[in-house]
Amino acid sequence: MIDPSVIASNKTPSRPSSRPGSRTPSASGRARVGSSTLSRLRPTASGDSDKLGAGEVGIPELEREYNEGLPNPDKLDFSPRGIDRIVESITSNLTASSTDWEVRIKELKMLRLLGIERILAGFAGTELRKLAPSLNTALNDLRSQVTREACVTIGSMAQNLSTVNFGSLVNLIMPNLLKLVPNSAKIMASSAVACIHVIIRDCPYHKLIPHITEQVRDSKSVVVRKKSTLMLCLVIKSKNWPVDELKKVLEEIKTAICKSLQDPDSSVRQNSRDMFHHFSDKFPVEASSIKASMPSNVQKLLNSSDLKRSDR
Repeated sequence: MIDPSVIASNKTPSRPSSRPGSRTPSASGRARVGSSTLSRLRPTASGDSDKLGAGEVGIPELEREYNEGLPNPDKLDFSPRGIDRIVESITSNLTASSTDWEVRIKELKMLRLLGIERILAGFAGTELRKLAPSLNTALNDLRSQVTREACVTIGSMAQNLSTVNFGSLVNLIMPNLLKLVPNSAKIMASSAVACIHVIIRDCPYHKLIPHITEQVRDSKSVVVRKKSTLMLCLVIKSKNWPVDELKKVLEEIKTAICKSLQDPDSSVRQNSRDMFHHFSDKFPVEASSIKASMPSNVQKLLNSSDLKRSDR
């Protein structure tokens, strides 16, 4: 197998014209290694980033890593055959149990570069889905460095790929991201949460929602239910998510709200009341139905929180 780091071309690399929907990365449009074009900070998806503890990662920290330590694209062969060799090396090294952890990180950076250089933008959804086993293996890695690198790579892909194509890939990855949320290693758990928040912001794909609502309803972990209600609230209140996309999974959302409004944990219930009011902004009829089905004490809390919200 050819190591992608030694795949080189003496000519300026150009995008292959044989791959459908591909685009040639131009010198003016390319995001160079170390450039601030794609690593600029965005507003965070929630206020949690201001409350990060030692060793934790927020969205700005995750995004700051997008362009760090990437291979030099000018030294890579981006011909159709060259790309196939690079992808083959990535998938085989990430899925092989014998691969050294430093090589895994190197391959994740290579995959991230393919996204930033718009190479992956020319891949169909079926091609991108073939990367799922490699990314899931990296997310399940016992080394926190590899897991964090996987989260950085997935976040970068969410930013650089279309919702349709990336959505079909991340739908296969989301369960393993959510499994990291209660991890005792803060860097792994917080990297996963930040990555999911980036996905929610940049990839409004309705099939992702049931993964989150399942955790809201059924998780035995308070931490997971708390984080999941925040994630679902972000989905509902986000302007990036069309109402029609939410309608496709409306019953799942309603069930999750009903369950979380009566959660044993007070912080989950507080998150759920906030989520309910954002839901009511977009679906007033359905929200009224949910409220009417709640016990009187829950209805009083919803009324009280609504008044406080109005006074802000």
